[in-house]
Amino acid sequence: MKTRLLLPGVALSAAMLFVGPPQRAAGFSKLGGTLGLNQRDWRIRNSFADPTANDNQTPHPNYPGAQGATMALWKAAAEWGSGPHGDGSGDPNQTTIGDGGANFDFAWMGNALGGGNGDDSIVSTVASCGGGVFAFVSGGGFNWEMKFCEEWTWDDGPGFATGGRINLQGVGTHEFGHALGLGHQNGNAVMKPSTFDGDDQLNLFNDDKNGVQCIYGVKAADKPTITGVVVQGTSIILTGSDFDATDNELWFTNANLTDWNADPRVRLFGVASTLGGTRIETCIPGDAGPGNVLVRRPGVTGADLSNAFPVDLTHNPIDAGSQFHNGNGSNLANYSVTTPPVVGRNWVSTIDLEPGMQRSLLAISLATPACHPGGLTPGILGGTELLALPPYVLPHSQDASGNHSIAIPYDCDLLGQDFCTQGFGLSFGPLTRTGFNAQIVTVGNRRP
Repeated sequence: MKTRLLLPGVALSAAMLFVGPPQRAAGFSKLGGTLGLNQRDWRIRNSFADPTANDNQTPHPNYPGAQGATMALWKAAAEWGSGPHGDGSGDPNQTTIGDGGANFDFAWMGNALGGGNGDDSIVSTVASCGGGVFAFVSGGGFNWEMKFCEEWTWDDGPGFATGGRINLQGVGTHEFGHALGLGHQNGNAVMKPSTFDGDDQLNLFNDDKNGVQCIYGVKAADKPTITGVVVQGTSIILTGSDFDATDNELWFTNANLTDWNADPRVRLFGVASTLGGTRIETCIPGDAGPGNVLVRRPGVTGADLSNAFPVDLTHNPIDAGSQFHNGNGSNLANYSVTTPPVVGRNWVSTIDLEPGMQRSLLAISLATPACHPGGLTPGILGGTELLALPPYVLPHSQDASGNHSIAIPYDCDLLGQDFCTQGFGLSFGPLTRTGFNAQIVTVGNRRP
């Protein structure tokens, strides 16, 4: 959960009223505060009631997995980026989306279950705002939440709004500026206090760019940059520049609906690059879906986070059919597993100790015909490791309640492997083993 800290609300309306004293600077104003490196993600709860807010159902390669209001708002966020989003196309009235070079790379992280609690970087709707207000942001510049007012008729584009409707992308571009910590600017700027229909707010002006760069700095010469993405089966290959040699963190858009107070990013840690920091190849995390991928080097500033690059993972769908079989062991209730192992997650199983049992153990090995009660070998009797093909020897932890946790790494070679899991309880003096059971599972939830 993100820390909640609210600033006075800001809104865009025909007669704009700003509450709270902005910090003034030539050509732009600031609300105060800065979004940190772990506050680049945003989500949407697409609750727009107007059919015209979601009637653009034409897919676009720069916005994979998004249509309607989601795509329109994704374009609005991308306009504030450090460079073109993908190839920059997507709207007939914009030469290049993201060409303003404002240097804040929002990361679209999918769909939220709820509208948030004021500090969860979620865009949603509210029934009515009154006073001619189109939309508003609370908490801009620290943590934020964005609301669009449903008394207006919204248009998701692409292109200009028609028939008295309001351009969702244009108003969204303005509101994302408030989320970044920008106040209003009188003059030629997206951040001007009022608009008739939002059509004049699709492209950033110099004052908008200068304001963001004043808060977050100009684009660093060595900022990690993704220039291309290729998906090959269960692997993803990123090409670009200035990746860390050994310790990159990758962010993917979540394929699942996420709780409003959860970190929605699918994160992959400790990923190495090759070819002088210009190439990354790794396994696709199981929860990653169509959307963005970003690369973060070790560091705490925007100069350590790459641009948000579109990636379409819909042709590599999640395989929900991971195998999970009960064995032939005695006392089946003693050993339970709630879900099959998934690459990139801690896999947790539970052994309920019987009276007199002092310790529970879980042993895992590659599945063989010996995966049955009595099939344990002395080499895995300790039950403290996952043993697989070299070099897969993974730490195995156990808490006081007998819950065993094994972190399965992001390694494509593990996908689809069958493992034998065997659990039992121990008592000492004399040494007694009871509740023994064996099960066969398939690691991973993607198929090559």
